[in-house]
Amino acid sequence: MWKVWRATAPIFHAVSPVGGRLAAVSNKRPLITSIHDVIPFFLHNYSPMKYTFLRHCIGVSARFSDALIVPFEFTKKFIVKKFGIEPKRVNVVNLGVDLDQFHPKTLGQTRGKQILFLGGGFPIIRGGDILLRAFCRASAELDDTELLISGTGPEEDLLRTLASRLGVSSKVRFLGFIRESELAGYLRSSDLLVHPSRLGFSLSLLQAMACRTPVLVTDDLDLPEAVADAGVVCRSGDVVDLSKAMVRILTDCDLAENVAHRGYQRSKEFSLNRMFLGTLDVYSRLCSRK
Repeated sequence: MWKVWRATAPIFHAVSPVGGRLAAVSNKRPLITSIHDVIPFFLHNYSPMKYTFLRHCIGVSARFSDALIVPFEFTKKFIVKKFGIEPKRVNVVNLGVDLDQFHPKTLGQTRGKQILFLGGGFPIIRGGDILLRAFCRASAELDDTELLISGTGPEEDLLRTLASRLGVSSKVRFLGFIRESELAGYLRSSDLLVHPSRLGFSLSLLQAMACRTPVLVTDDLDLPEAVADAGVVCRSGDVVDLSKAMVRILTDCDLAENVAHRGYQRSKEFSLNRMFLGTLDVYSRLCSRK
């Protein structure tokens, strides 16, 4: 904290709202703050103190930063409406994916019939319960397909119980926590990444696209904007719609290949280089206003 108070620089860039709040109360100018998502505004029943503080940090950063960087138009519109700030202060710079790490499978690799779900620490609010029910409906038509679920914490135990109750435990494998070094391998070896998250976007969507793995999402929050026409989008919370979409993708090779190709092409728009150049452009425009 004292380092921030004493620091001098032509521009201060806080890469999170927590840092943005600290820089703002330290009166550091000109200040840019990156707000990667607005998830704290949709997590009222999870760790109330933590997410109340994060909502406070986003609010302070939004009001007192000279410029904001956000990943999507959805995020920009939410922040502008929530805090009543000028739209021109909010700059959309898409997140970047390491395309050297996340790339299509090489020759010799084979994919099993697998659906992958990445739930993190909130596998239920990220839609694991919806996916399990959809998978149960689709299982008769996907007899040779295995569902891989990555998730941690108490919600993982709830999903295990649900899988047992639905009678699909033998076709579901719980992976626990997947290390970053393992993620690309799982994405490349899967036939489909399903992300029916009530919290919207996850970077794993772009990483899957870069690996040429088809993605299936719901229309929650910023997901339609992130996926655009490069994935299949279902109605939020609609188990039947999600079930039918899984069957279509996994039984229609042409559709799966088309979705994989469009996703791969879109992933190129989210390179680290583009993200860096977009950030530098925000720096340049802010400096020119001084």
